[in-house]
Amino acid sequence: MTTGSRGQADVVVVGAGSGGCVAARALLDAGLRVLLLEAGGPDTHPLIRAPGAFSKLFRTRVDWNFSTVPQPHAAGRAFYWPRGKVLGGSSAINATIWIRGSKRDFDSWGEGWTWAEVLPTFRALEDYRGPASPTRGQGGPMPVGARTQSHP
Repeated sequence: MTTGSRGQADVVVVGAGSGGCVAARALLDAGLRVLLLEAGGPDTHPLIRAPGAFSKLFRTRVDWNFSTVPQPHAAGRAFYWPRGKVLGGSSAINATIWIRGSKRDFDSWGEGWTWAEVLPTFRALEDYRGPASPTRGQGGPMPVGARTQSHP
């Protein structure tokens, strides 16, 4: 663990999933000393790098193994809810899927979080493999695109 020259951090980020890692990087880039805490271990499980095998990571040491509370609109059933307990969080066990939230959800959150306000950030993150689009970014650090194949 590295905590800076004096062993002190300016900021503690809890959770090294997608959000925590991005937040930690931005804080580091701003010149702060950051302590990033992750309950799980490193992302060394061999199936993390095999998107087609993502479901084999469920209920393993890299998964919190959560279930929902019983859902009244699903006949009282509870559902398994895979969540990553590993560096990279749930993104490490989700088959490399990139899905944005819906425009309607963002717009309902109000000022600072509307679709129009968050879209520039999404676009800056993306290196979209596809035709140019006003809603997709190109040249960002994360390669994204429509899946190239689907099983019939």
